[in-house]
Amino acid sequence: MITLPSGIKKVEASDNATVANMNRNEDLLDQKITAFDTHVATSTGAHGATSAATPNKPIQRDANGRAKVAAPTASDDIATKGTIDAAIAALVNGSPVALDTLNELAAALGNDSNFATTITNALAAKAPLASPTFTGIAAAPRVNTTNNNGRQLNAYQWLDLSSNTSGNALIANNAYTDGASNWKYANTHASLGSRGIRLSSGGGVEVFDTGPVATTADATFTPVWVKVQLSTNELNQKRALSMGGMM
Repeated sequence: MITLPSGIKKVEASDNATVANMNRNEDLLDQKITAFDTHVATSTGAHGATSAATPNKPIQRDANGRAKVAAPTASDDIATKGTIDAAIAALVNGSPVALDTLNELAAALGNDSNFATTITNALAAKAPLASPTFTGIAAAPRVNTTNNNGRQLNAYQWLDLSSNTSGNALIANNAYTDGASNWKYANTHASLGSRGIRLSSGGGVEVFDTGPVATTADATFTPVWVKVQLSTNELNQKRALSMGGMM
């Protein structure tokens, strides 16, 4: 008989099979099968398995269904929750709650995949701070500038300060010049009309007043100027007051 690694005796042609040998083999088979079934049914510690991060041991889940692995170092290592949490924390890097997800960032950028180009183009359309050039009418609710000498220019609502090609200095209510000596209404109104004062380049002060007429914004009209006349005494008084203010 040949004894196999399992302990079972293999009967050869020249051997006489005996009841003792047959029983022995059956007992060995029963032991092996029982040991196999026990191994299969084992829920913990099979082959030294453990849920801890232990070198050279099979991984086994614990009672909560979790298993541990060592912190990854190589690019093909298993990532742990702690490693992933640290990577996300580094990515967020203290961002405010409203901007700590990619979706929130996308929403803040208007879901514009070309945001940088959009902003660049928008900024390119803006006037520079130094010596800006505008087209059309630059509208603002209020302009208030003061220089170091305390001189102040204040324009509010219906007041327009203009200059035209004739070299006249103008101040007008609900009117402006377009740079080509064309007078136009600044706003649309049912009865405001328009009025203005012109410091003529030829000398003197002139005024116009259309009265309470309806106006349409940017519509051209022709003001009727009336020169303000001062008597000699009034003029001399004004000059004296002016000279006194300069002393």
